Amino acid sequence: MLSDLAVAYLRTYVPIIWGAVAAYLATRLGVVVDEASSAGVIAVATSVCGAVVYATGRAVARRVPWLSGLLLGSTRQPTYRPPAATGRVSSYRVD
Repeated sequence: MLSDLAVAYLRTYVPIIWGAVAAYLATRLGVVVDEASSAGVIAVATSVCGAVVYATGRAVARRVPWLSGLLLGSTRQPTYRPPAATGRVSSYRVD
């Protein structure tokens, strides 16, 4: 079983990878962009496609879990716990 940290990384980076693949395929399928702005356009396309993939993965998570796992890298959501209390008092002081 993956740790919560691994699941969080997967669910962050897998949609970005999907976005990069989509942007790459768009350039291979004939989307023409001038050389001066190609890096910016590809960066924006990658971000937008990654956001769409993430939103789609979240939207279908309950109805089609296998698709959510494919799009997000994991069907499980990470759990976040508050840090354990150390019993130490902070020395930060505001006057």
